[in-house]
Amino acid sequence: MRWFAAPDQELDEKCPKCGSPLVLKTTRFGKKLKKCSAGTWDAATRTASGCDYVEWVKGKTEELGEECPKCGAKLVMLTTSNGKRLKKCSTNKWDAQNRMAVGCDFVEWQ
Repeated sequence: MRWFAAPDQELDEKCPKCGSPLVLKTTRFGKKLKKCSAGTWDAATRTASGCDYVEWVKGKTEELGEECPKCGAKLVMLTTSNGKRLKKCSTNKWDAQNRMAVGCDFVEWQ
């Protein structure tokens, strides 16, 4: 199977490192990132050159006026960078040090 690359979308933002325009790229798995247009990759030599600025686009969170059915805390609506939406408890967090989820585990996909 061969993957077809989605065309880059030029943004109205400038790179904070070098001032070149930023482009929005979509990976073959649907994740999105902002990348400096001055950065290049040479597949033959497997080396990068130019500006190395990259910023992953994360989801957006908005507060809801509802309470969690499990613990009573407020619910939030999370919209991923792919457009998928889920309601989750606001106490649900990720503990990077212990690499595990903490807080209430209520999640409802929309």
